[in-house]
Amino acid sequence: MNFFFAHHTIPRPVLPFEPLNGWLPREGNFESEIKEMVGGRKEDHFLLTEDRGSANFAALFSTYVDVVRETGRTHLLMPFGEHPSISEGIRRLEKFDVEGKVLPLNSQGQLTKKVVDEHLRARSAMLSISWAHDLTGVVQPIHELYDITKAKEVSLHVDVTHAIGKLFFQGGFDLLTFDGAFLGAPHGTGALISQEKVVPNAFGQAPHSPALLSALTDGVARALDQIDQMALEVARLRDLLESDLKKVVPDCQLFFREVERLPNVAVVAFPGIHAELLQLALQRTGVWTTHGDGRLAEVLKACGFDPMVAHSALSFSLSTLTTQEEVEKGVALIAETVAALESISEGVLCS
Repeated sequence: MNFFFAHHTIPRPVLPFEPLNGWLPREGNFESEIKEMVGGRKEDHFLLTEDRGSANFAALFSTYVDVVRETGRTHLLMPFGEHPSISEGIRRLEKFDVEGKVLPLNSQGQLTKKVVDEHLRARSAMLSISWAHDLTGVVQPIHELYDITKAKEVSLHVDVTHAIGKLFFQGGFDLLTFDGAFLGAPHGTGALISQEKVVPNAFGQAPHSPALLSALTDGVARALDQIDQMALEVARLRDLLESDLKKVVPDCQLFFREVERLPNVAVVAFPGIHAELLQLALQRTGVWTTHGDGRLAEVLKACGFDPMVAHSALSFSLSTLTTQEEVEKGVALIAETVAALESISEGVLCS
């Protein structure tokens, strides 16, 4: 039996859309439906993309064409530890006279209004940020950031892949992107929605398909329908996971409990055991979690946490499919695995 605590980082469709052969789409104005559900406007541009990566790069490249090239404002900003689909996209554009600027996080993993205000310059073109971090679950103060960027005529690009169906939000963006695979829609679906200042470039555009658009629309709708369950039952199971782990592994360290975070994500460190080793060992027992290929540790260190602790941290993410039985059995397996690894991991962590 597998105990899948990596729903937030690994697409796992739960709707019967794959394969699409023989599946008939319903009728509807899908683009308008999606824009309305995520807080967009009727006149906003819509681009169906293949995934979050192509959506985010389309947002970056479109901004490069319509803003950077036209105005000479060459600075693209992002917070430290941003998703690779954003950070790598900006890095690629640096070959074309774009300057990527990485902004520091506070001790709770948030990008503050004060930091953004201090770093915006006359040459700033866009701030690109995930509404909620995929590994820490920390929710960014998007509306505060939007007030600052709007006042200084800087575009705000928000990736809401991990916020849809978990947070209540409306508006507060110039460009918005998401990956349908994390919403139960088919793999290979995503979207970019932008307001009039930036016209989406077809770079990364998915082939026009009423079936894919219909499936993506239904995925967004299903995710939004589950928001109450996320906020109540899944959050309760997340808290149970944390409290039970603390009982059976007293030395474990819990993060980001004092800041707004997603209801399904927990970050837990097991000092003395390297995260990569623990993740592999847990997978053999059927417990799936992630350290984000080391990215989680880098974010924790940027927040000021001890490097030795940061390198022992894992991200756990639950879904509406998670049961209390899974949490309880998963905690028992984690405790057994941690006990088995403590002796052989002693002294091998590096900063």
